[in-house]
Amino acid sequence: MAELGFPGAMLYGRTGNKLADHPDNDELYAMAERLAVPLHFHPQTPVGPVIDAYCSSLPEPVGPVLAGAGLGWYYDLGVQYLRMIFSGVFDRFPDLQVIAGHWGEVVMFSLDHTGFFGEAGSLRQPLADYFKQNFWVAGSGTDSPRYLRWTAEVMGT
Repeated sequence: MAELGFPGAMLYGRTGNKLADHPDNDELYAMAERLAVPLHFHPQTPVGPVIDAYCSSLPEPVGPVLAGAGLGWYYDLGVQYLRMIFSGVFDRFPDLQVIAGHWGEVVMFSLDHTGFFGEAGSLRQPLADYFKQNFWVAGSGTDSPRYLRWTAEVMGT
């Protein structure tokens, strides 16, 4: 990243079958943290079994749209972000910064469940604190004054 002068990088949450919290990504996360550049994860269609379970029996074109930009993208990437938090990525790389598009890929809207998440996982701090410290939230083309107000309320400005 430094050689090419990139101010960050864009990648997917999954690479093949490896999820965002896979240890193979630690070198990338360490480099991004060292260079103080953010990583922007772009959503992608969920894995086949998820699409089959939730979208395959719906009429065309509803199933494929729901699996993709209709909803599936955002839940798929939101789960990746939660996996990164719960598996300790941000404990190992506390200064790693992630740009979460589409108003936080649904994670921001479930942060009120921090009591459950704190008890269910062995987090060093509340779930919401990881999100507020390590994530920047962008609308990513979703023009919504309501979501903007919610983001400012939850994340600060």
